[in-house]
Amino acid sequence: MKELLFESARRMKWIHDLIANFSAGHFNDKELHFIVLGITGMIIFAVTYPIFSLFDKWDNSFAMASLYTVVITVIMTISLALMIDLTHASIIIPLVIGIFVFIVSYRVFNFWDNRDQPMPITNFFAMTMIVIFAFAIELFQGLTNTGSMELADAIAGIAGYIAMYIVLRIVVFIYQLLCRLFSHKKGHWLWPFLFYRKVLRTSL
Repeated sequence: MKELLFESARRMKWIHDLIANFSAGHFNDKELHFIVLGITGMIIFAVTYPIFSLFDKWDNSFAMASLYTVVITVIMTISLALMIDLTHASIIIPLVIGIFVFIVSYRVFNFWDNRDQPMPITNFFAMTMIVIFAFAIELFQGLTNTGSMELADAIAGIAGYIAMYIVLRIVVFIYQLLCRLFSHKKGHWLWPFLFYRKVLRTSL
């Protein structure tokens, strides 16, 4: 298992170096973390949004928490396997992590599910994944000596996702606002032109 994980780390480092060489002179390491993890977070968001929207439609907080618990527990167990030797007796560790994650996540998902808000629900999942990935990348680099572990790099990656998510929410808000505005006006998308013609006639 560890050999597979270390090989994954080398692949991640290779991708990191490829992007760094491609953008040489344009972005520094922290800016690369900002962009790469920000885009990764948006991909995770786009892939999981339909799933959580469906669960939200069914009002199934249990399914949301179960999916979240399985993914987070697996990733955290793998990260622990890199740092310590997990024996058969250590199976209790993932079990304890899973129970704790499920209890916390179920409360969070149940809170948002009652408000029919699939975007915050999906953001909670994607944000957690990005936080884990950000610190896991630094951990992999330190353990495999393929780079230096820097807290600032992890924070930059998390900030990249937060920034892109805020932009997404602004775009969605503007789109929903325009839809509400046009749906209440005669002519729908022709409303701006009709409004302009009305104002022009009044002024004349």
